[in-house]
Amino acid sequence: MSRWSLNAERRTPETPVVLSLGSNLGAREEHVLAGASALAGLDGFELLALSSLYESSPIGISTDRVFINAACTARCRLTVREMLAATREIERRHGRGTANAFRDRTLDIDIILFGGEVILESDLLVPHPRFRERLFVLVPLMEICPDSLVPPDRLTIADVYRLCEGEGWVRRVSGRVDRSNFLKTK
Repeated sequence: MSRWSLNAERRTPETPVVLSLGSNLGAREEHVLAGASALAGLDGFELLALSSLYESSPIGISTDRVFINAACTARCRLTVREMLAATREIERRHGRGTANAFRDRTLDIDIILFGGEVILESDLLVPHPRFRERLFVLVPLMEICPDSLVPPDRLTIADVYRLCEGEGWVRRVSGRVDRSNFLKTK
């Protein structure tokens, strides 16, 4: 009798994931923290680290409203397509419109890294194509994962940060006291 079963449950290996979160409308901190909480509640997603919250100047969109940003690292058993669908659904549930990606938003979640994969598709580019130029992404990443490797050149986040010539400003505004309660800040 074979040890293999055709009905065996297929297990997707856990993939390390790095995400960036941001908001520049309404209760910005609450939107970002609610987004992180929603991510942590996904089946097949284990939040490992959530950065402090950072305020930053708007880059790449025409607005005067400053952003609150954070980053997180996780392990997930989702495919990259499932992860993209989940982030879009979380954004939608938190009031993000789809009219224009370069406008103000209540919540923005970007997939920065998905394991060591390089994905070049019309609606999905991983590593995120502009994160190397964006201090509002790199500064939170320096806090939680400076040694993470970035494909395809395998530079670390710290290397990318040192090479960054991004514009704008970023300042830390708060950090979490208890990772399991995202609404607590110090």
